[in-house]
Amino acid sequence: MPYCTNCGSEATDEMHFCPQCGSKLIIPKAGFKHDEMRGYTVEAEEKEPENILDRRIKKGKLYKQWVAYSGLPADEIRSTKTSRDIPVTGERNRRSLALMYILLGVCIGILCMALVFLLTSYF
Repeated sequence: MPYCTNCGSEATDEMHFCPQCGSKLIIPKAGFKHDEMRGYTVEAEEKEPENILDRRIKKGKLYKQWVAYSGLPADEIRSTKTSRDIPVTGERNRRSLALMYILLGVCIGILCMALVFLLTSYF
């Protein structure tokens, strides 16, 4: 009697698909007795888990090409900056940005009023 290789459920010799999971059943060739293989078990070798944190990644060809392409000095690439090292835009920059938007709005308003005045006075 064949067994499903996907879920392990039993199937009859006439079945082509597993009744449990629906995967296609592998039909053994003539002369192969499936029941003889049933008693064997395979045990895997026990390996110690590998500590990934201790493993260092080698800087290969792709890293070197990226450094060359970026055009940045090697000291700048290797340095790691934290959020404390990056300067925060201060209140002075925000005020100048707000002032710039106000002046831009005033200029657009004056331009619109001039266009309305010129277009209505000639027609």
